[in-house]
Amino acid sequence: MAREGYRECPVCGNEVKLKAVFCTSCKSLLKDNVAKQPAGTVSKSASSIPVISHSTYKKSSRSGILKQSKTVEINLDDLYALIQKIYRRASAPETGEEVADEHPEKDKMEAIIRSFADEYAERVAGNVSKSASERDYLIEEKRLEVWMEKRNWHKLNDSSKTLLVSAGLMYNNLLSLSGKPDFSGVCLLAIRALEEEVYRRFYINYIAFLEKLYPGEKNKKYWPTPLLNRYDHKKSTKKYSLIGATYVMCHAYSNSNSARQNETNMARLVEYAEDKLFAAETDTKTIKKIIPAMAEKIDIVCRDYRNPYSVNYRGDKVKAQESLDFLVKVETVLKEMLDSFIA
Repeated sequence: MAREGYRECPVCGNEVKLKAVFCTSCKSLLKDNVAKQPAGTVSKSASSIPVISHSTYKKSSRSGILKQSKTVEINLDDLYALIQKIYRRASAPETGEEVADEHPEKDKMEAIIRSFADEYAERVAGNVSKSASERDYLIEEKRLEVWMEKRNWHKLNDSSKTLLVSAGLMYNNLLSLSGKPDFSGVCLLAIRALEEEVYRRFYINYIAFLEKLYPGEKNKKYWPTPLLNRYDHKKSTKKYSLIGATYVMCHAYSNSNSARQNETNMARLVEYAEDKLFAAETDTKTIKKIIPAMAEKIDIVCRDYRNPYSVNYRGDKVKAQESLDFLVKVETVLKEMLDSFIA
């Protein structure tokens, strides 16, 4: 039975807030809390829009989105209190099933940042998608579908699509404001979309593959070390991060790993990729090259993201061009990843 103000996620069964758009545990989109876009086709003129252009957006829709964005900012005004709350949660004693890895302070900070990102992205994406007109939403959705190519766009989760569309809508509408608005929300929504897709392929689906092929505790020795904690238990979703995914994808390696462990990590990755990610004709050598190279680009995106995100804590604002550059970089990394994978 969920607590007052909460309900159970229909996917994983964990508690989520009643008005939550995403489940913070399994990352599933809670569709009943997102404004559903009415069915219909996009006009020829809308489908031909290849780039972001705020001039195509109606003033009424723009004011609605900005009003909702301001509401989110007001709700998060007491940022220090929120960060303190998350820090206490991240600092709570571990149960033994989940323990910190090699860098506890780094892991703790990653958990804090990610928890705040989840909270903020959940509110912003939900509010923006609800406030946008059908026309505006479809125009931005079509732009992304054309840019990423239709076959790739349909490989994305619904929640990833919502995050990417919301990022574009927010960017376009902030451009219409006078003064110097903060575009950091655009960056946050974009990186959450990337995290969603990497998480699904290199955590949820990968672990499901391992549990089927190497079930039980006795077979955990065959699992890749980045998916295990210090006690050789499966890492929970709370320990997942994009930086951590670069280890799962064999771009980064732990200093405590032996050469044999690193070989096992790569062997499991290739085994999984051949079965679930790549077309049958893709050879092992290509897989060993593509996935770590992909992880390197994800690592670069994470480093770029941390810079504007960190200065934002000091009160500085992310500028329009910085957010646009970052948004395009995330979309490009996603497109390249989806180009390579069959699903």
